[in-house]
Amino acid sequence: MLQGKVLYWGLPVLQFIPWRALAYEQVFRGELFPLWNPLNGMGAPLLANYQLAWFYPPSWVLGLFYWLGGAPLLAWGFTLLTALHLTWAGWGMGRLMKRLGCGVLGQVVAGVAFSYSQYFIARINFFSMIWTGAWLPWVVNNVDEMFMTSSEEKPIRAKVLSLALVLAIQLLAGHAQLTWYTWLLAMAWGLIRWLWMRDKKIGPFAGGFVALLWAVGLSLVQLLPTAEYLLNSQRATQVDYEQAMTYSLWPWRLTGFLTPNLFGNPGLDGYWGYANYWEDAVYIGILPLIMALATLKKAFRVWRKGEVSTSERLIVFLWGIVAVGILLALGKNTPLYSWLYRYVPTFDMFQAPSRWLIWTVFGLAVLSGLGIETWRKPEGRVVYGLRLSVAGSLAVMLSAWWASHLLSDLKSSFANATFQFGWITLGAVVVLLLTPAESSSTRLRLSWGWLFLIWVVVDILVSSRGLIPVASMEIYRPVDLPHELQPVIQQGRLYLPPPDEYELKFKRFFRFDRYQKSGEYVGALRASLLPNLNLLASVPSLNNFDPLQPGCYNRLITFVESQPESLKAAWLENLNVAVVEYHDFPSSLGITYHLLNPKERWQWFTCLEVEPSLSLALMRLGDVINSESRCLILIGTQGETERVEMPLSTASILSVSENFNRVVLEVETTGSGWLRMTDLWYPGWKVIVDGHLQPLLQVDGCLRAVFLTAGKHMVQFVYKPVSISIGAIVSFLAWLAWLGIAWVEWIKR
Repeated sequence: MLQGKVLYWGLPVLQFIPWRALAYEQVFRGELFPLWNPLNGMGAPLLANYQLAWFYPPSWVLGLFYWLGGAPLLAWGFTLLTALHLTWAGWGMGRLMKRLGCGVLGQVVAGVAFSYSQYFIARINFFSMIWTGAWLPWVVNNVDEMFMTSSEEKPIRAKVLSLALVLAIQLLAGHAQLTWYTWLLAMAWGLIRWLWMRDKKIGPFAGGFVALLWAVGLSLVQLLPTAEYLLNSQRATQVDYEQAMTYSLWPWRLTGFLTPNLFGNPGLDGYWGYANYWEDAVYIGILPLIMALATLKKAFRVWRKGEVSTSERLIVFLWGIVAVGILLALGKNTPLYSWLYRYVPTFDMFQAPSRWLIWTVFGLAVLSGLGIETWRKPEGRVVYGLRLSVAGSLAVMLSAWWASHLLSDLKSSFANATFQFGWITLGAVVVLLLTPAESSSTRLRLSWGWLFLIWVVVDILVSSRGLIPVASMEIYRPVDLPHELQPVIQQGRLYLPPPDEYELKFKRFFRFDRYQKSGEYVGALRASLLPNLNLLASVPSLNNFDPLQPGCYNRLITFVESQPESLKAAWLENLNVAVVEYHDFPSSLGITYHLLNPKERWQWFTCLEVEPSLSLALMRLGDVINSESRCLILIGTQGETERVEMPLSTASILSVSENFNRVVLEVETTGSGWLRMTDLWYPGWKVIVDGHLQPLLQVDGCLRAVFLTAGKHMVQFVYKPVSISIGAIVSFLAWLAWLGIAWVEWIKR
């Protein structure tokens, strides 16, 4: 960061930063809320995009970075915010460990093991996951406080306030999957704590329920538009089974607990294992793992004695959390997840079962802190085992060196990862052998604590090399379009066919097997205008790269792509596409362009036909797509009439004035007919003609149209979703109540 480097690989450059840049552009042009993205996919909701996380309070500082330096400095701000969130995650874990009775070393090691685990570091480019995951220990800490702190120590109102706040902020952080996994873990934590209580009162459950409802109210300004988007998206019912199971934990990657790079590292020597590196990353460090394993002695003791302490019960529960996280992360590799997908709600709403590993990483991090508390100067068989481990580590290192030189067909990552495991483990064992006795001086014990922590940090730094690909801020500067495209792109949209988009993304710029150096292709990447890179250049595109897409748009593009090549060009021209971009290896930039003759964005029709469904409308439109005198195809019913014709007439667009959420036209017609706008029809859009609200028609699949009579008209297409209005009012009242009660509590204290 001090060198001006920023995160860029994958989603930062393809989603998060272009989205934010477009949102801030709207705000700085006077829009109160950045509601609509007019540049992608014929238009799409922007604020309702959950991963934009527009209302997430820590992200508000990013507006200052954009104001000072545009998208490049905005990217630097994102990088800074990511680092701060890792720190916040560690701090939260430290607070939780302090509640559990751990000393300073246990707090710090657990915090480092969690926040700098490869679960987060390998996903460093998934901003919304980092933001959301950082709140997990804070949520669990507040739930623990709700159940385990007496009302005399902290009033129930204060506990409800703090829990509602952390739940709401995590809800606003932008990743529903990790939020849901956090809440399930927190509910299990609270239930276990309640079962261990002698006086089983329902007060903590009531307080938790109130906090949950309050959190939903605080964040409803985001949740309601997102819910509307979800219900109108391609994922309105469930994620397709194969898509949901794609990133299931590859069982061989369980070796990652000991040596994370056994199958390579995309930032160093390349990754050659299943799928991608980051989804299965679990490494927390050798010393923290050893400390977690040291708690198993207490866990086994639970089954052999009658009286069990709370700390021993907690250890058993945490090992259960570790095991459940691994079992669920295996996804399609066990029959369990398939059954859950079919019969248990929410399991069919998310993809990548491997993300359940956050339970495992959290559980191991907490266990590492608890293990440090029980660790004492080794004696007897423990000393013998550690000394044997020294010899074993040396043998592992020697074997890895020998294999790398004598076995020519051995994967280099095997030898490198095994040798690294050997020397990291050797250092860890030496640290444990040097454990001072409890009677030792404070200075000696403090020095050993620092040695322990330093080796944990060295381990994490070495094991995470290459996993944070960065580039110069210049990668976010808008690209100058080729001269031959500049006049053409003003007439219509750009389109990148899905096969070519896939080739450019995953075979050239963002390969899963290795992170290319950004300098090798930064110019070509910017020139490719991959969605959403087109937002930085203000180029309209028919493509839309977003986890949620309007369902109608998704079905339309799928239908267009299924058409024969002889008809596909006509379909694209009908959708106002002026340029088709193709992947072309031989060219200098790796891309080539094909120019089309797009239909105007505004078209006039004097004939209308009605089809009852989108599928039938698309099939009917396909029959007449090349006809210049065809009818407009309306989706829905219009009484008993299937066809309406008006006398032939013409329409002229006298003026156009538009911003992100509004389009104003001055239209003059010689007769009655329908004006079609080649932008996406979506709930929340309204049309006002001469000051009067008129029906907005869904035509030609997913486009907008309005009926006009003869004469001159002022036509306004306005995006005003009711969901944002209701959500804003409820959230405002909820925040007002929260601040008022918090102020009263503060005065009382």
